Amino acid sequence: MSLAPKLLKQFDKSMVQAGFSDRSKAIQAALHAFVDENEWKGAENQSGAGAVFMLYNNGTTIKIGNLYMHSMSMPILLARLHTST
Repeated sequence: MSLAPKLLKQFDKSMVQAGFSDRSKAIQAALHAFVDENEWKGAENQSGAGAVFMLYNNGTTIKIGNLYMHSMSMPILLARLHTST
C-alpha cells in the first residue's frame, strides 16, 4: 500500500495524538472504524440504542406538563425517547 507523503505525515501526527505508538495498530483501528461506520450506514432496517446524559446542579423542582424538572440557571432541555424496530 502506498500513501502520499503528506497524508502519511498527517496520519502519523493523528496516530501519536490518539495515543498509538505503532503505525500498524493505528491502521488496524482506522480500518475497524471505517468498517463499523459503513456497516451502520447500510443498516437502515436495524435497531440501535443510545443515551443522552445531562449533568446539572440540584435546585428546586418544577413541573412542566407531566414532566418534573429541576430548575437550573441554564435553559431547560426537554427530551423525548423514540425507539423503533
